Amino acid sequence: SAVSPTQRRQQLAFWVMCAAVSSFVESDGNGLLPVVGTIPDMTSDTSTYVSLQAIYQQQAAADLQAVQAHAAHICSLEALPADLVSPDALKLFCKNANAVEVLDYSTLAGECESERSRAALAAAMGDDASAGALYLLLRGAQAYRAERSNWPGQGEDVEEDLPAFKQFVNNVAKELNLSNGGSAISDDLMLEFCRWGASEMHSVASVMGGIASQEAIKAVCHQYVPLNNTFIFNGLNGTTSVLTL
Repeated sequence: SAVSPTQRRQQLAFWVMCAAVSSFVESDGNGLLPVVGTIPDMTSDTSTYVSLQAIYQQQAAADLQAVQAHAAHICSLEALPADLVSPDALKLFCKNANAVEVLDYSTLAGECESERSRAALAAAMGDDASAGALYLLLRGAQAYRAERSNWPGQGEDVEEDLPAFKQFVNNVAKELNLSNGGSAISDDLMLEFCRWGASEMHSVASVMGGIASQEAIKAVCHQYVPLNNTFIFNGLNGTTSVLTL
């Protein structure tokens, strides 16, 4: 969808603030982020605590002024409006700069072409949570259903679907250029996955529903860091994994 002028302005302001703080860290900050201006709870007498608080606030104000100068310089170089970044927004950004993260997502189609995806899956194939193996099984099951209109193991004879399901999993591994990807999955895990047969257990559904609702709240409120990419829940041993694909 098209980005509105307001959204575009907000995006530009965000990246200008990122660049300004980065410039501050490389120059005025000597490798450190701007001082926040608050100090943690500590054991102290009142006068000492107030004096220390004043020192932090003075340094925070000086750092903010320096970051504002960097932001103004960047706006000038890039021919951007001088009022692109408001003082209040920059103050809030500096206060939370230590928690800023940039997450790079990809499409399902892009996962088959990304070297990052292959490296992440290869590393996850042998972990205790079986995250890489479960990802391949899920993608294989999707391909199986797309061609056969039912999930593997959904019929009366689970083992009858197993050979065909293995072939779909191997095809997915080949698409991802994973050497020995499909063969690295144990027969027991593949049989257990096939035995699942598209059933929806209430215990697993409650866990996944809770996690999905948390992510929805993050998106709506624009607060907290979302899960970075692909989340895998292993209901067999109760472990979770996040794959950056």
